This record gives sequence, structure tokens and C-alpha cells, in this order.
Amino acid sequence: MGREKAYIVGFPPGGYFGIQSPRVCIKAAEASWDKDDLPPDRHAGLLAIVKQGAPLRLRRAVQQFAHYFHREMGFDFIQYELTEADDYEAFVWHEPHDLDDNGTIGLVGACCFRTRRYKELGTLRALQWIWLHPYRRRRGLLKNAWPYFEKRYRRFDVEGPLSPGMTAFIKKTNFPIWDKEWQLATGMPSPPEQE
Repeated sequence: MGREKAYIVGFPPGGYFGIQSPRVCIKAAEASWDKDDLPPDRHAGLLAIVKQGAPLRLRRAVQQFAHYFHREMGFDFIQYELTEADDYEAFVWHEPHDLDDNGTIGLVGACCFRTRRYKELGTLRALQWIWLHPYRRRRGLLKNAWPYFEKRYRRFDVEGPLSPGMTAFIKKTNFPIWDKEWQLATGMPSPPEQE
């Protein structure tokens, strides 16, 4: 799709080269956490969990961030579409000081976990992608949310290829990458031995 067509269609907002943070109703975002969802502490910065059947505006916001991720990383396809039927859980980060008089708040990024089946490890969740607004990167958003992800999923994978920023984050946290080829190519830590 060329720039002109992307602009005419209106997606992504701001045209092909622009970044426009989506806004969502804070009440709908807070209602996205089921009683079984283990909502994070407020300092984690996560505003909502987005699953199948979540309000359209939340799913559209995740799709918008997936589009920005696709564009920045140069992948062949967008990693998330709001009509998906796959088993996924996406999370959105918010800008804490951006609540307006209409009860909407600006979002600054999203990530998506999907269920994966591994021959040696069985079924686990994998962080498939994450995108944060360039002005909000390296400000501790992922670092603050990481303990929540570890508590929620206990054991999960991070899918490659990784951006240089994500590679640095994984090395800094010493998080084990489960894919052996990826470990060899990047020098990432190996997972702990299973009992």
C-alpha cells in the first residue's frame, strides 16, 4: 500500500510517516481486567489487557501499535489484527498525565503474548512483539512491567528477531531465551535446566 492510499484510508492515523497515539476510555480500559487476570500494580504502567472480545477501541489501539511495529521493523505482515481469533493477550501502556475531560487517556505502546507449542518445552506463552513510542523508550516502561509478566506467565519465551534495544534489555535482565538457534546467534543466556 502506497503512502497516498494509506493516508486516504486513514490508517495509521497521521499518515504513513506519522505517529499518533490512540486514546481510549479509561473506564473501559480498567474494566478489561477480569477477576482472574491478576491486574498489575499501578507502577507497572499497564492500563489494559486486550483479548478477543475486548472493546473495539482497545483492539484498534493494539492494531495501530502493531502497525507502527511492522513499519519500524520492516516485516512482511502486521503482527496483530483486531479481528484475530488466535489465543493472545495484549497489553497497552498509557501516558499517566494525559487524562482529558472526556475520560480518555493517551496510550504510548503495546505488546502481545501468544500461545506457542515447543517440542521440548510444551505449551507456553511467548512475547511476540512490543512497540513503545520513541519518546517513551528507555524510560523504564518495560522494566516496570517485566515483573508482572514474569508473575503472570511464570515461564514464557521472547520471540526473535529482536531489535537492538530489546536485545540489550534481555541481556541486562538475563532473561533466558528458549530458542537454541537464537541463543547461538546472539549469545543470549540459556534457560535453566528443567527438573
